Amino acid sequence: MNVEGIETNREIESYIKYYQTPFGREVMQWEASFLSKNTSPNASLLSIGCGPAIIEQYLQRIRPDIKLIATDINRDMIESASPLPYLVLADGEHLPFKKSQFDVVVCITSLEFMKAPEVTLQNIHEVLKPNGVFLALMLNPDSMNIKEKINNPDSYIGRHLQHREYDKIQTTFRRFFHHVILSYALEKQNETIKEKTTQHLAQLLIMKG
Repeated sequence: MNVEGIETNREIESYIKYYQTPFGREVMQWEASFLSKNTSPNASLLSIGCGPAIIEQYLQRIRPDIKLIATDINRDMIESASPLPYLVLADGEHLPFKKSQFDVVVCITSLEFMKAPEVTLQNIHEVLKPNGVFLALMLNPDSMNIKEKINNPDSYIGRHLQHREYDKIQTTFRRFFHHVILSYALEKQNETIKEKTTQHLAQLLIMKG
């Protein structure tokens, strides 16, 4: 098995175990809550690069009104996920959906691991409804903590991150989406999340369009 992102069963197990830690659960709950706040009632939502769909499963529990579809390129990841109504084996470059199908599309720390995020952004624009919302939650490359992991060849991020700078991604993002908002979130402090944060400490860079 050798696909974008996760490459081995050991990495899949490590990914799942992270979200079983107290801090991992807090991150999962924060991200799901953030998505919930940005999703209108009874909306259709597509998550691209869902992995084992841990965040998506929690989001579906707290927002059963959302019509949720989750995709990942990795068959082992999909098979390790607890059942969701719709789990699809697909990647961002080849989305098997109709044009203007979704109210919301999200990439949760997945866009920066894709080899061709520009193609994915174009495809997301096509499957979004005219007034739809796209949310990209990306690892913040300006974060001291993330920089340390990027420069560590033994870390998952160091091995698999495809883009260490997001200039090209942001330029493409602005070409396809309007009213683009950039924000920072998730500062880790004593194994918990600090809501108010600064650019060099935030774990996430969030792009909304």
